[in-house]
Amino acid sequence: MVKEDCNVGGNVFPRRLDRPMPLVGKAEGVWIEDTEGRRYLDASGGAVVVNVGHCREEIARAVFEQICTYDYIHPTMFTTPVVETFATALASHTPAGLDRFYFLSGGAEGVERPSSWLEKSIWQLTGRKKSVWYPAGNPITV
Repeated sequence: MVKEDCNVGGNVFPRRLDRPMPLVGKAEGVWIEDTEGRRYLDASGGAVVVNVGHCREEIARAVFEQICTYDYIHPTMFTTPVVETFATALASHTPAGLDRFYFLSGGAEGVERPSSWLEKSIWQLTGRKKSVWYPAGNPITV
């Protein structure tokens, strides 16, 4: 059972400790409504990656249709028509020569993947393998 005052005795650690977080009842478009009926303009949406609005039926249908065809396909092993179409659309907005894309799921992968490419590139170019540490604290073999 969800407690109305999510900060008192609940298991969610809130970002702010000086007041209880509103408990969301529903959201639509740019509006979030709590269980008490108060409405909030969702100004955090961009930071929390909901900048298209809540409960958009056309987006829900498109996601549903895509998931019914196939959902996540690992980008290092396969490509898909959806990914190719998206990459082509992106390429139409980039400078010449920046027309290839490697899609990742988040920031950690965005940091890890280039370091892995660096490791493999140095090994292929020099034939040497040697472990070094970079600022994130993980080894790179060079």
